[in-house]
Parts: sequence; structure tokens; C-alpha cells
Amino acid sequence: MAEYIEREKAIELLSQPIRMSMCLSTEECHHKIAQQRIDRYLIENIPAADVRPVVRGKWNRTDAYPHRLYCSVCYKTYLKNDELLERWEFPLNFCPNCGADMREEQDGR
Repeated sequence: MAEYIEREKAIELLSQPIRMSMCLSTEECHHKIAQQRIDRYLIENIPAADVRPVVRGKWNRTDAYPHRLYCSVCYKTYLKNDELLERWEFPLNFCPNCGADMREEQDGR
């Protein structure tokens, strides 16, 4: 799975000064500073990914007849009767109305 980072945080880390105690020689420090500038330039120019936060929800079943499944995030109905509920053991992994992720949480997230 792809991981996304915040550009500002990466630049902040690359902007930390290089101390002489981190280098064995002046030449090595100059090399590290040059590499740091190149890395910062590259990070600044990487195109931004089109991502959005994951909204998690779950399918709830109404108590009233006819039973319906509805989204815990937007409260809109998905399946409208028991016949469909019996035919489809596993409803969609996302809400078709709001896009909430209905899968079980994985890896403790």
C-alpha cells in the first residue's frame, strides 16, 4: 500500500542544519549540505498526490419492517428488503452515497 507524507514536514527535516560534529571533514560537510539542498529541491518539486482521509463506517440494519441496511455515516439506505439481505451475504465494501469505507478495520487502524 502506498504511503503519503506531508511535504512541509519533509522539508522541515531536510532544513535542519548540518553540524561539523556530524562530519569527519569539511569536505564531507560541504557534500552533505549539497546533498541536502538537492533532496529539498526534489521534494519541493514532487507532484502532490490526490488523496483524502478515509472515513470508516458500518452497515446498520433497521428494526422496522421492511428491514433495510443504512450507512452509519450518512444514514442513507443501501438494501431495501429482507430478500436482498438474504441474497447478498456481504454488502458493498463502501457506501455508494457518501463513499465511507465499510470494511473491517485492518492492522489496528
